[in-house]
Amino acid sequence: MKKKCFYNPYYETFDDFKTGINDCLDRVETEDKAEIETLMQPNFQNLKNTSLMAV
Repeated sequence: MKKKCFYNPYYETFDDFKTGINDCLDRVETEDKAEIETLMQPNFQNLKNTSLMAV
């Protein structure tokens, strides 16, 4: 996503930057889903169901 969101665009203002990032993230589940799935390897660690230990 870094390549798609940061490498080429120029954002005039910080609000434009935030909008660009949000637009990029909105495409993750639609337009970019197939490409992202190819990057997910079987040994990719999913932390959704992991509990954190407080120190």
